Amino acid sequence: MADVAPKKRGRGRPPKNAAAAGDGAKIAKKTDAADDAKIDKKADAVDDAKIDKKVDAVDDAKNDAGDNADAGDDVKTAKKRGRPPQKKDASNAKTAPPKKRQRSPDSSEEPEDESSDKSSASPKKTAGRPAKKQEVKKDTAADAAPKKRGRPKKADSASTSKSTKQAAKDEDEEVNDKKPTSSGHKSIPRTLRVVGPAPVFECCTQVDLRVYETNGSIYSAMLNKTDIGNNNNKFYGIQTLYRGGSYSCLIWWGRVGYAGQHSLTAFADAAGAVGMFCSKFLAKTGLSWDERKEEPMPGKYRMIELETFGEATHGMEAEDKENDEDIPDSTLLLEVQQLIKLITNLSMLRDGIRSIELSYENSEKMPLGKLTMAQLERGYTSLRAIEEALKKPKVDRNQLRHATNEFYSNIPHSLGMKAPHVIDSLDEVRDKCELLDTLKEVQIAIKTINAGDTGEGEKLNPIDRMYNSLHCDLEVVDRASADFGFIKDYMNVTHARTHAFSMEPVQMFRVNRHEERERFVDHGNRMLLWHGSRPTNFCGILSQGLRIAPPEAPSTGYMFGKGIYFADSSSKSANYCFPRDKEHGLLILAEVSLGNMNEKKDADYDAAKLPKNKHSTFGMGQWTPMSTEAKFPEIEEGLVVPNGFLQKNPARNDCSLLYNEYIVYNEDQVRIRYLVQTRFDLAF
Repeated sequence: MADVAPKKRGRGRPPKNAAAAGDGAKIAKKTDAADDAKIDKKADAVDDAKIDKKVDAVDDAKNDAGDNADAGDDVKTAKKRGRPPQKKDASNAKTAPPKKRQRSPDSSEEPEDESSDKSSASPKKTAGRPAKKQEVKKDTAADAAPKKRGRPKKADSASTSKSTKQAAKDEDEEVNDKKPTSSGHKSIPRTLRVVGPAPVFECCTQVDLRVYETNGSIYSAMLNKTDIGNNNNKFYGIQTLYRGGSYSCLIWWGRVGYAGQHSLTAFADAAGAVGMFCSKFLAKTGLSWDERKEEPMPGKYRMIELETFGEATHGMEAEDKENDEDIPDSTLLLEVQQLIKLITNLSMLRDGIRSIELSYENSEKMPLGKLTMAQLERGYTSLRAIEEALKKPKVDRNQLRHATNEFYSNIPHSLGMKAPHVIDSLDEVRDKCELLDTLKEVQIAIKTINAGDTGEGEKLNPIDRMYNSLHCDLEVVDRASADFGFIKDYMNVTHARTHAFSMEPVQMFRVNRHEERERFVDHGNRMLLWHGSRPTNFCGILSQGLRIAPPEAPSTGYMFGKGIYFADSSSKSANYCFPRDKEHGLLILAEVSLGNMNEKKDADYDAAKLPKNKHSTFGMGQWTPMSTEAKFPEIEEGLVVPNGFLQKNPARNDCSLLYNEYIVYNEDQVRIRYLVQTRFDLAF
């Protein structure tokens, strides 16, 4: 009888006999062992990969936090906040991911990854030694019960309504940003009064919190970063806060001009809150907190210096609302009170900025607050670098792009979701210089508005308080006086026919700036000349005098170099008031010591480098005042007033200017004598 083949078993061939069957069993056993070894090896590889990944995460956390304790803090925070998990390895794809806990938009943590602006939406998990730390809280009420699943609560005004994944992208991934939801659009800060060394960021709604300060170090930092190539235009704010014996670290981040997002992390002591502050600062800037005044690191955030005063109150309105009966009457004449109200009007200050730079129109709302004078000087330096690049025979686009990044990083602009534009023309440089000039004047105006009471316990009317901060005496000129009539005539007869508007003097003031008379340098050839400027600039002009642009500023836009410019035509100077129909503007009449003038028929951007024995520049115009007398009148000995009708001088047909300009390069050659408040009519 033929042999019957045995049933198949294992993975080997069926043996032909018992011996073969035994061999087959051995082979099958060996094969199974090999397969098991492969599976174990693969599993070990997966485990090793997980361990390596975890170790890498720990290293990243250490680098970000600066030590194991801070790394442990971040892990504990991440676990409590339910961060989205890392993407699983393909070999372990069948393992079900942990369920995510739904959170309100306010509870999202800022991204931890600083390695790239195009980082993954899911932040890295970190691990390390846990630190002593209280439960993380948002800046809402005290501990709340766990949130129910379902629709999240409505976000407060300082937070967006994005999903957790999108929230993680906002700070470090802006290349493909979508337009924020309405709740995350423009921020509308409340009016702040500073309590402590610096104002608490307006995104924080908790009351009675103060910025922590120790050993002269104020733990508050606003950072900014602009990268045109990656469409980055973002801010990152950090503060250590305290209230009583509790401490916290506030983080605020987003795109400039938008409300952004924030988190508030509570700590048991000041050391923990300061530790988180310092680690975040290091991660974002590449500098330790002690190195914050060093040069910024390439490709990193840079610290923006902000004034420590809060947002300006609305002048007298804010104070009047408090206790009207407690505010004494002003001791000033009504005309002076009205002038102070005009030059400290916040709406006018905002309009002044908006008329120059639309992308700075929400400067009162931007998270970056008010820039210091030192910060504005850095902006001038950046513009000067752009100017130098543009003046080279062959323009280097990379150099321009880098310098533009520097400018926008130093002087934040709200540009919406569009990429910042490369500043690539001298006209744009001039416009940005004008913006910085105006921002400087606005800074002075806000300081005037916020000026504190003078005298021990003395209660002053807010208008008187602001007047005192000008350190300048203003005397009303009687409308029936000879001075008023003389100045009105000087204004009318020197009004150029090419300037299609009319002016009517409303008020005039004699000006006595403290110490200006004593420092005045007389080179002879003194003339009473016109100077016009925006109303936003007059707090600075009256308190600090007429000033020359800083050395950091580019020379572009100054026809005869950086100096103080005057005219003998009232309407030529009035153009620099940027008049609006039926509105008031301000003109100055200043005593100017011209000395020996260096005459120029055409523009000379290096005219500030005067020849020896020259004290000023005279830009000769085709039209000039002509006196009907042998000489111009003098209002006092040696002070000439070029009060004559403008007539064309045939000998000056080759001059590029229509009207005369006078420029001095020393502030001590100027003394302000009169301030003329005038009403414009553009339908003339």
